[in-house]
Amino acid sequence: MRVKICGLKTEEAVSTAVSAGADYLGFIFFEKSPRNITPEQAALISKNVPANVKKVAVLVNPDNDLLQSIYEHLKLDYFQLHGEESATRTVAIRENFRTPIIKAIGIATKDDMKKAEEFIDVAEYLLLDAKQPKDAAMPGGMGKSFDWNVLAAKPTVPFFLSGGLTPENVAAAIRITKPFGVDVSSGVEASPGVKDLQKIRRFIENAKQQKI
Repeated sequence: MRVKICGLKTEEAVSTAVSAGADYLGFIFFEKSPRNITPEQAALISKNVPANVKKVAVLVNPDNDLLQSIYEHLKLDYFQLHGEESATRTVAIRENFRTPIIKAIGIATKDDMKKAEEFIDVAEYLLLDAKQPKDAAMPGGMGKSFDWNVLAAKPTVPFFLSGGLTPENVAAAIRITKPFGVDVSSGVEASPGVKDLQKIRRFIENAKQQKI
C-alpha cells in the first residue's frame, strides 16, 4: 500500500514521513491553505529526500508562472491538480513541463465518478477526495470523508483515496475501497498546518499493514 503524506512544511515532518515509510510527499502551493509553502521552502526541507520517495507539488488552478517556479526550484516527480482544471489543461501542463499528473476529483455520489472518467487517459493517477461545497474556501484538506461504497465501480486508472483519513480509520478505508494508495493531510495534524509526528508514524504503519 502506497502512502502519501501531504501538506508538509518542516524538515522534521519530512524526515519523519520518510523514515516511517512514506512513498509520496505532498507540498502545497495555495495561499489560502494553512499548509501553503513557497517553492524555495519546499526545496530546502526536501533536499535530503531519497530518490525512491516521490515529491508532489499540490496546486489549485495554477498559472504557468507558478508552475515554472516550482519546476525550477523543486526536483519534483508529480504535479497534483486540485482545482477545476479541464482535461485539456491537464494535458497541456503535463506536456509543457514534462511532469506526470495526479488529478484530484471531489466525490460525493456515483455521478461524480463520471468526471473522474474524463481524466483516465490524461493523468497517471487520480486522487478521489471528499467533494467540498461550492462556497468552500479550499478544495480539500478539510478532514471530511465521503461514502467509500460509492467507489464500488472504481476507475480503471490507479487512484489515491483521500478525505477524512486518520490513523484510526485508514485500515477500514483500504479494505473497502482497495486503492492504489492513501493520502492524508489534516488527519495527521495537531492543528491546521502543524503535523503531529506520532500520528504520521501511526498512519503509515496502519496503512502499510493492509494487503490488497
